[in-house]
Amino acid sequence: MPDFGSSPLFLRILKKFVLPNVILLTLVSLFLLLGRFAPFRYLVVCPMHYFGLYCPTCGMTRASRALLSFDLAASFSYHPLLSLFVLTVAYYDLALLCSAIRARPVLRHPRRMLYLTIAAFLVFFVVRNVLLLGYGIDLVGDFIK
Repeated sequence: MPDFGSSPLFLRILKKFVLPNVILLTLVSLFLLLGRFAPFRYLVVCPMHYFGLYCPTCGMTRASRALLSFDLAASFSYHPLLSLFVLTVAYYDLALLCSAIRARPVLRHPRRMLYLTIAAFLVFFVVRNVLLLGYGIDLVGDFIK
């Protein structure tokens, strides 16, 4: 029986793929779990709300909770770019796994998807706030009830 504990491939996969994913999933789970309890619900307030604006990620927590409850319509209404964010994370996660297996980077242009995602969030930020301030259209319902 092979000894996987001393294998360089096993150690690379453990260090570059498994450990970061365990940390990420732990932090996301903790964040979503603590948000269910009343004392923690109001600890994190977006500073942009004090100015009457949405930040680029406003609604992501609610969208994540709705997505985990398989309520796709509510998730999309809270933040339509959550699916793009999840795809970007999955893309980089798969690239990390392939890089760990091959012991070399596999992405030709690793930052292109990241830059496109950031650009999409910034465009969404501008459009959402123009609709809110210019036309009185509040897509999420935080300011205009």
